Amino acid sequence: MSMLKEARNQYVKDKDAYGFGFQDLNFVIHQNDRSPFKPDSTAQKWSRFLETHHLLKIRLHDLRHSNATALIQAGTNPKVVQQRLGHSDINTTLNTYTHVLP
Repeated sequence: MSMLKEARNQYVKDKDAYGFGFQDLNFVIHQNDRSPFKPDSTAQKWSRFLETHHLLKIRLHDLRHSNATALIQAGTNPKVVQQRLGHSDINTTLNTYTHVLP
């Protein structure tokens, strides 16, 4: 969590430093100019991050699935989870994640 706070603090500093030309695109992972990484580039950087920090290998998509599962298990309204995941149909969310419900 502290890494996200550091990233947020850097975001605020960058926004102040760049002023009018700052691209406020709200990406957590981005290039130096704040534009999005290409998927392959993002996956490569993620793999290097995991290796550098001696963490278990896990795909970024797996993090998405883990987060959605944790939200459902915690009792988050499935509609909120659907919106967070960007599913156009609630049934996609329910069919994928309700297996974790008792």
